[in-house]
Amino acid sequence: MLLKDGIEAVKTIEPVAGIPVSVKLVEREKDIAKIFERFGPHVMQPKFDGLRAEIHYSRKGFANISAEQGLLVEAESDHVRIFSRRMENLTDMFPDLIRAVSYLNVDSVILDSEAIAYDPASGELLPFQETMKRKRKNDIAEMAEQIPIQAHCFDILMLNGKSLLRTPLEERLRIMNDLLKDSGPTLIASESPEVKTVEDAQEVFDRYVEMDLEGIISKGYGTFYDPGTRNYDWIKLKAAANSELADTVDAVVLGYYLGSGARAKFGIGAILIGVPDKKTGEFVSLSKVGTGITDAQFADIRNRLDTIRIDTMPVNVRIAKPLLPDVFVRPEVVVVVEADSISKSKLHGSEGGGYSLRFPRLKVFDRQDKSPEDATSLQELEHLMELAGQ
Repeated sequence: MLLKDGIEAVKTIEPVAGIPVSVKLVEREKDIAKIFERFGPHVMQPKFDGLRAEIHYSRKGFANISAEQGLLVEAESDHVRIFSRRMENLTDMFPDLIRAVSYLNVDSVILDSEAIAYDPASGELLPFQETMKRKRKNDIAEMAEQIPIQAHCFDILMLNGKSLLRTPLEERLRIMNDLLKDSGPTLIASESPEVKTVEDAQEVFDRYVEMDLEGIISKGYGTFYDPGTRNYDWIKLKAAANSELADTVDAVVLGYYLGSGARAKFGIGAILIGVPDKKTGEFVSLSKVGTGITDAQFADIRNRLDTIRIDTMPVNVRIAKPLLPDVFVRPEVVVVVEADSISKSKLHGSEGGGYSLRFPRLKVFDRQDKSPEDATSLQELEHLMELAGQ
């Protein structure tokens, strides 16, 4: 509907508990000053490195939904549903969230949140890799005990059957904070400080960076929750020390190179990553990555990639001959890479030239909450270059 009718179609969406809503996405900016040029005073929220979790609750239970309706939810009649940013059903993986949500004093609600593993003894949030250990089909109860989850809720889409999508941001936050004020340590209303000046905003940003968070999301007063859209109503700014880039890059593994020297024993020395070109529908090469990978990770990475190994380059992949990897894989595995800068490249990318990363380092391998199509696009890389003033 969004592709066909544009933003006007979004205004007609009525969220229903149990049916996933396409999440709202963010744009990027270079620094706090640039954000203030767009917003002036606004609301800031911490940017967590977790798993997007859209939480649905219905006290009376969800009505059975037939496959003929084409909805992405199974025909069940329980009370809590939890969906990923890709609308995958994650409910069974989070029994702790199910319990916490079930205690809410509401008839129905939809919350947008970031689920993050944490240490109950210290309150410390754990790395993304720990959170992803919860995304499993076996030993779920045991893992919930070992790695508890907090859902940091940053928006509310529906309450007691009433849509809040077209309710201004500040009113949605007030409603959410009232609902979650006594909800306990598992279900938390994210901080949402209002910043009046650039100096105020910089202080908030610096505080979140010191807490080892990813950065901030800035949100304009009066903005709505428009499902599936990416615009400057929400802007993210990440902490990127020693980097000209305003963000990390989500990329797709296209293949790997056989190891040499000390890495010969692993049979892999580096991976080749690429990004989707939205204009052509192809995945185009971006960079070789061999830094930020431990010896133990090399073995795990090769084992994972060998499960999707293929003999020839896929028809929807473009790699210049000098960069061809020793082993091709299907473009399915999403990775997160940080780099010092981005530059134009005659080798990488499409026929008109693409981009490459300077000193790329692997941060996360196999980010299962994002699809290859959700990776940073060739067009977004161009925007990142503009933000870096390159």
